[in-house]
Amino acid sequence: MDIIRKLGKSIVGILISFMLISILSINLSMSFLNEDFIKESIKTVYSGEYTNISESDFQIMLETYCKNFDTIDFQGVNISCGEISGKNTSEVMDIIFSKLSENFFNREIECEIIECFKQGRYEALFSKKTKVFLLEVQNYLIPLFILLALLFLVLCKSFEERFKSLGYIVLASVVPMLAMNYVLPSIISSYIPKEMMELQSIFAMRINEFSLNLWILTIIALISILFGVILKSEK
Repeated sequence: MDIIRKLGKSIVGILISFMLISILSINLSMSFLNEDFIKESIKTVYSGEYTNISESDFQIMLETYCKNFDTIDFQGVNISCGEISGKNTSEVMDIIFSKLSENFFNREIECEIIECFKQGRYEALFSKKTKVFLLEVQNYLIPLFILLALLFLVLCKSFEERFKSLGYIVLASVVPMLAMNYVLPSIISSYIPKEMMELQSIFAMRINEFSLNLWILTIIALISILFGVILKSEK
């Protein structure tokens, strides 16, 4: 019976590790799948084109255009002159970037997410459709993860074994992701066009924020292992 318990514990432990990595990967993806990230990216790409325009020249250009037209068309996005009337350059560009990011993020994606990925249409992954898809996957994974964790605790014979084993599982899941996060920015940069290299800093910042969460999990795992060792030594 003890052999069956250990075998079951090993299988469940591997499944828990897989689930944890999947959930963490989805969380990392979510930091790129929102309008704020899209807006930052669009702002980085386009803002350089307007830094050389003075505030007065921009306002004159805006007023002249709005005398003849009711709306401004910018990269396919229509913005009413009334919406930007009386606003400075920074405020106007912020409205434009918000509209662009909203349109881009909520655009219609013809293919299913998995099919888009298989076809190499990676730009389709940065969309609301992908976010909804990943959230649905996560909603299945989290309850399954909790059930497996409870089953794992039942399969452990003692409290010290539970603390140590769960700590080792978390470490085995998190440490490879930490290592990957250090090389991920350079991997991403190889896919970013030269004229959009400014985006690398935005990707790196989001990855660093996620790495902080991984370090917190690593510390918790080490504390759990240490606690298990202390409990065993006191027996």
